[in-house]
Order: sequence, then C-alpha cells, then structure tokens
Amino acid sequence: MALVVPLAIHPVQSNKIIACNLLLDPEPLLRLDATQLHRYLYTPTAELPAGMGRIPLKEIHVNRSPMLAPAAMLTPEIAARYGIDVARCHAHLERLQAAPGLKEKLHALYAADEERAPADPEFALYAGFLGDHDRRLGARVRSLPPQALANERFAFEDARLPELLFRYRARNFPATLNTEERARWAEHCAARLHGEPLRGMHNCASLRQRIAQLRAERANDPRALAVLDALQSYADELCG
Repeated sequence: MALVVPLAIHPVQSNKIIACNLLLDPEPLLRLDATQLHRYLYTPTAELPAGMGRIPLKEIHVNRSPMLAPAAMLTPEIAARYGIDVARCHAHLERLQAAPGLKEKLHALYAADEERAPADPEFALYAGFLGDHDRRLGARVRSLPPQALANERFAFEDARLPELLFRYRARNFPATLNTEERARWAEHCAARLHGEPLRGMHNCASLRQRIAQLRAERANDPRALAVLDALQSYADELCG
C-alpha cells in the first residue's frame, strides 16, 4: 500500500496518469533534470549512486489501474497497520506543490521516454488503433480452436499483430508451437528473465533486489512479509 498524488497526465498516452509515491523522498525528483531522471528512473536500487533513493514516480493506467481509494479513507488505524507515516507524506506533498515547473519536467521526461521506447509490440499497444480489416481478423483469431491458429495464415495490415499473435499462442496454447517456434519462445523468455530489464519491468536480478528492498521497508509487517515470501518462492521457481 502507498499514498500517491497525481502530478500530470502522460504527454503521449492520455490513458496514463503520472503519480508520485509520497512514502518516498521526492528530493531526487525535484533536484534532477529530465535527462538525469531518465537515467535513473528504471535503475535497480542497488545500482543507484550512493545516498540516492528511488525516483518516486509511478504510471497509473486509467483502464487497468491498481485499486485506488481517496486519501480520506486512510484512517490512523490503517496507516499504523501498514507503517505509513502520514505526516511525512504530507511534508513530501507540500514540497511537490511548491516546486516550480514540475509538470513541464515530467512531460519532458516521459515524452523522451516514449522516443526511446523499445520497438516491442507489447509496449506499443496504444501506438495506434486497428483498422477494420485487422479487427475482423482479430475476431477470427478469437473464434478459432488452438490448432487452427497454428495452421491459419493471417494477412494483418498492422505490423504489431503477427508477433502479438505468436506470443498469444505461446502463452495460451504452447502445445501448438512447432520446434522452431518453441526455440523462438524460449529465447524470448530468457531475454525477459535474464537480459536487460525493459522500462517499467523487472528481470530476475532486479525482481530479487526489489523483494529485498521491500523486506527491509516492511520488516515489521507480518502480512507484507508473508506476501513477499510467496513472491520470493515464485521468483525462485521462475528464475532458478
């Protein structure tokens, strides 16, 4: 659980809100310029310069947001249960509200972030709407049994869709993949798990670092530690 405040609408994707986690010190957000912020925004905590805390920014997707509630619902009892220092959060909020040019800095940061985005179709889902032809093919994809998907050839117009269809089959119907496709999927998974983490995502190393960080932050919260134990088990099983 965190106490967050919206700061700006994303400059490129209007279905995203840029928010700040008030549990974290906003000092690096206020001190660094957009170029410097981009350098550290997705850097694992262990690799940040000595004395620097994490950049306390979060993108909230309007159409698939986590559970959000008004700050008024955070009673003293709930705050104490989750270890939230409300007074400290309010102090952080006052610093953000007094900072000149913060919205413009965030727009520059996230506009540049979009320009540097990897050419991965799963990161480009909002990079344009599908035409009627591809929507009709999408309906056909959903209507076909798994094995038929492997045999059918779809003349998509949108360049994102062939790879998205392959990943849809690999995740949901792996038995339909041929030998070449299985090798391709294994390579993709290995890159996601052990390669450089893509923006906003963890690889195995950064996930374990984040779990360790959360353990330290929630050392007195048995419920949170139980969740982290389960997450650690999942990470160990996934990453080996």
